[in-house]
Amino acid sequence: MTAATKDLIERAAYLSQRKVSDFCLTALADTARRTIAEHEMLVLSDRDRETFFDALINPPEPNERLQRALAGHKRRIAS
Repeated sequence: MTAATKDLIERAAYLSQRKVSDFCLTALADTARRTIAEHEMLVLSDRDRETFFDALINPPEPNERLQRALAGHKRRIAS
């Protein structure tokens, strides 16, 4: 860590009226939460959002492949 970075962290901790270790742990935890949220969030364009909601409101009829998959699933689960 450079002296400038150390001074920056110590100044921020002082202004927050916290110990450096507490300040660092809080900053790390906040960054970790933000990073996880960014990776778990699905962001859709307006066009994608409209397509998704349209499919929910007006679902397409199941095609032959989906019907076969469902029949196979029922055979395996029901037995």
